[in-house]
This record gives sequence, structure tokens and C-alpha cells, in this order.
Amino acid sequence: CFLYIVPMRHFGSAISDEQTRIPKHKFAVMGLMDATAGLMQVFAVNYIKNASMLVLLQQAAIPISMAISKIFLNAKYTKSQYAGSVIVVCGIISVMLPNMLGKSQVDPAVEEQSQTFWSICMVLSCIPMCLSSVYKEKALGEADIDVVYLNGWVAIFQLIGTILSAVPSAYAMHLAL
Repeated sequence: CFLYIVPMRHFGSAISDEQTRIPKHKFAVMGLMDATAGLMQVFAVNYIKNASMLVLLQQAAIPISMAISKIFLNAKYTKSQYAGSVIVVCGIISVMLPNMLGKSQVDPAVEEQSQTFWSICMVLSCIPMCLSSVYKEKALGEADIDVVYLNGWVAIFQLIGTILSAVPSAYAMHLAL
């Protein structure tokens, strides 16, 4: 991102002085929430053996983002959007229920409890991810901001947050660094 940001700032006009005055702590909050979500997902992927399950669990972002947007942004949704959200939740529950009841068809070497725990971790990772999106909207308001400039600064703080938390987390989980 900064291969674009630096030249654009010095020779272009897409990144204004107003954009550069946005407090960097706002980007830090976004980056740390994204780092938390990413870290939870990276660890969960190591233990969830069914790729289809991973794709389905990530869809939990739909109802979670709807709920967070409703709470913090007073977003309004149609009946069909609520119906779609309920369908996603029902799909996730129907796929996870066999694991929780101990009747799953997963690899016998993988414990159902572990699958359930990491599946829940994957779903919960959607919370900081969705909070980050809502925070972007709330913190930046109607500001016109270059998307690469935004992503560049968020990525810097996401990298810092990930490095600071990945090593102790991997050590605690007995994962090879």
C-alpha cells in the first residue's frame, strides 16, 4: 500500500492533507480488531478439518454484522434480509449440532470437543471483524478517504497487533512458531 501512498502523497492529489490529519489511533483500533479476528481464524483453521465447514462458519459474519450495525448504527433491514440471516444461523447450527452431540463423522483422530471449540472460535472471530467495519463507518463518518491510504494504515497496525499476539498465542497452544 505504501508503494502507492508515498508517491501519491508527494506527487499526486488522491491523498489530501485532510486525509493525513485523520488521527492514527482510529486506524490502530481498526487494525487491532482485524488482527484479533485474523488470529482467531488462523488458529481455528488449524483444527477444523472440514473445508466446507470453514466456509459455512465464516458466513456467521452476516447475522453478526447485521446485529452490530443495528446496535451501533441504527441500521434498518428488510424482512427478507432478516430471513436470510435466520437461514444462515440455522445452517450453522444444523452443521455444528452433530459435533456438539458427539455424533459427527469427523476424523476419529480429531476430538469432537476440539472441533466444537474451534468452530465456535471461528464464529466468534466474526465479532471483532464486524466491529472493525462498523467502527470504520462510525469513526470516519462521511470523510472521503482514499481506500489504499485507509488499508495501508490499518494493515500497519494489524501487522503490529498480529506479531505481538501470534507468538505468545502459538506458544500457549503448542503450535510450532
